[in-house]
Amino acid sequence: MLFQYGFGAPGLRQAFYWLQQYGIADVILPFILIFAILYAILDRTQIFPKKKNINAVIALSISLLTVIPHVLYPSPTSVVNIINRMLPGSVVIAIVLLLLMVLTGFGAKEGRIWRNFGLWAPWLAVIALAFILWAALSPTAWPGGFSFLQNSALITALIVLLVAGIVIAW
Repeated sequence: MLFQYGFGAPGLRQAFYWLQQYGIADVILPFILIFAILYAILDRTQIFPKKKNINAVIALSISLLTVIPHVLYPSPTSVVNIINRMLPGSVVIAIVLLLLMVLTGFGAKEGRIWRNFGLWAPWLAVIALAFILWAALSPTAWPGGFSFLQNSALITALIVLLVAGIVIAW
């Protein structure tokens, strides 16, 4: 019923094109992301313990200093373009790690698996994020013989095989 009135895929696609045309994806979303991450880091580290306004001003100014050059002087190496290229791969890694945590929690005795998982999971995430950062900075050249990782179907198959292997191992 909803699709009969223009709210379906074509209408939604046009809405996203409209948002893209007016700079939501290139300006607003990266600004909000950078601001939220910087504010959370400043608030959590408590550099200025009783002054949250200073944290907001610093996060706002750094976010604007990051996004404004991208708008005025577009370049493929701008921070916003690097974030736009890195984000999908980072989200995939976060989902895989979350899935691994859920799978290791099934059938595990209290604390045994989590101790081992806590040792190797951060290093696995750092290595995977390093490869994603490398690909975001130079999208045409992967390090060494890792150019096969540009094939999304192969990456999907590798993730499925990895998760199946972990399930079988436990």
